[in-house]
Amino acid sequence: MSVTLAQAYEAALNAIGDGMHITSAAKGTSHWFFDVGDAVVDAVPGCSPIAIDRKTGEASYPMPAVPSIVLGEEPLPIEVEAESAADVPLPA
Repeated sequence: MSVTLAQAYEAALNAIGDGMHITSAAKGTSHWFFDVGDAVVDAVPGCSPIAIDRKTGEASYPMPAVPSIVLGEEPLPIEVEAESAADVPLPA
């Protein structure tokens, strides 16, 4: 199964809380990434980005609260994927 952008967008919308919205999307090698904003910020810490597995459609918040590089550690594979993901337009 390959999860489309539209399917991933719906999964992301279902995974976020009330008062939050999706601000942008990106296509990684294994995940769709969606930045999550609220009334105050465009990227809510701890909620952004949400990752949707491109094979299973499962939603997760795999990014560390503090980026690995800030801690002087090697970036996690998910951080590398998110950093190199290509921006895509949000579905209508």
